[in-house]
Amino acid sequence: MTDRPTLLVAEDDPHISLLVTYALEALPITIEIDGNGKSVLDRVRRDPRPALVLLDLNLPGLGGMDVLRAMKADESLCRIPVFLLSASMIEANRNEALSLGAERFIEKPFDVQGLAHVVGNFLAHRR
Repeated sequence: MTDRPTLLVAEDDPHISLLVTYALEALPITIEIDGNGKSVLDRVRRDPRPALVLLDLNLPGLGGMDVLRAMKADESLCRIPVFLLSASMIEANRNEALSLGAERFIEKPFDVQGLAHVVGNFLAHRR
């Protein structure tokens, strides 16, 4: 049993998942990958819950915005922080994600070192 927090990467592109894993591998976290919105929602409902979800906007099964909406509407899940990842430059998507309760909206392509810094600092301050 480990006391390392779990980060759930909800991303259907295996190249992006690999890049995120590479970016965060030095952090004291356990990284789990899931590429389907419905199974991501099922996963966050199980214990132990992730300490942070990196959620792609475009997922098969259930879109990222729908996953975020469902999480924030569920009292048992609403406190799980979510960073939304998206290649979408549409300002309305950013505004909607933040208004629904996402902690951050990170645009793809992202800076690998910047992602590690943001995630590491966020998790360190939540402990």
